[in-house]
Amino acid sequence: MTQPPNSLRPVARSTAENGSQQPSEWSAALQLAAVLGLLWLTLFEGQQLIFGTAAVVVVVAVSRHLFPLQPLQISPLGLARFVGHFLMQSLAGALDVAMCALHPRRTLDVGRWQYQIRLPPGQARFLFIGCIGLIPGSVGQALTGDELTVHSISGDPQQGLAALEQRVAALYGLTLDGEDT
Repeated sequence: MTQPPNSLRPVARSTAENGSQQPSEWSAALQLAAVLGLLWLTLFEGQQLIFGTAAVVVVVAVSRHLFPLQPLQISPLGLARFVGHFLMQSLAGALDVAMCALHPRRTLDVGRWQYQIRLPPGQARFLFIGCIGLIPGSVGQALTGDELTVHSISGDPQQGLAALEQRVAALYGLTLDGEDT
């Protein structure tokens, strides 16, 4: 039985000679737990800690089973730039929605566009695809290999996608093919 190329399937975890998890996997699991814990504390203002702890443990356990975890290697300067970009794009998206609501006869430029992703498979690519909704009127629709189909109601999103991809690459300290950083 063949699985579609983009289907989720368990990936074997690497283990040391004695069968125990390698330190980098434990480090990655602890990083994930810390990020999820902080997210829970932020969203629930320190309430429901028992549920939050249980949720973090379950998510980390399932993540370790489904995907090989790798420690995050994030550039502090890239993080600062990405957070600024994230906030500006969030504001731009909110203003775009407000304009649509206030001007219901506004002409929409609806279409689907293909975008060739240059980020390598993994954490950076997942973040890039997850953040496409920051580009006003755009949403990722399908991924086939390195080609992403994006649906947009605000015209061609190529420029916004390229800028977002560059920000994500800088966040992870990566250089995209054909670009100097």
